[in-house]
Amino acid sequence: MRFSSLLCLGATLAILAPSVAGAQPIHPARTVHTLMESCQSEDPTILMRCDAYLGGIADSMDFLAAFQHVHNAALHNAKLTVIPFAICHKEPWTADSLRTTFLDWANKHQDRWQGDQYVAVVDALQEAMPCKK
Repeated sequence: MRFSSLLCLGATLAILAPSVAGAQPIHPARTVHTLMESCQSEDPTILMRCDAYLGGIADSMDFLAAFQHVHNAALHNAKLTVIPFAICHKEPWTADSLRTTFLDWANKHQDRWQGDQYVAVVDALQEAMPCKK
């Protein structure tokens, strides 16, 4: 149980850290706009960067949903949850579906284009595939 608690805390902090650091300047290569350009590229190598990035974050968010499911009682007793940072979905996601989800979200949130791409992807996926609380 102790290892699981540490793992949960570590995963949560890894997801929350960029939000806490939001006031810091964002490196231009990590903006929502830059990721959008990668996700719309005609170059397969650049498009693969987008797909790998989105897939990595989606995998992490899937892990948090599974972790919450397996350790729900312990997390509930500790008054913890990772659900706000997890995604839940009935159908498996694909690179195309993640890309479409992100680009649709980004086009609706143009005010976030200069913000951090990581935080935006988490927000986009969580909005599209929320877990019940």
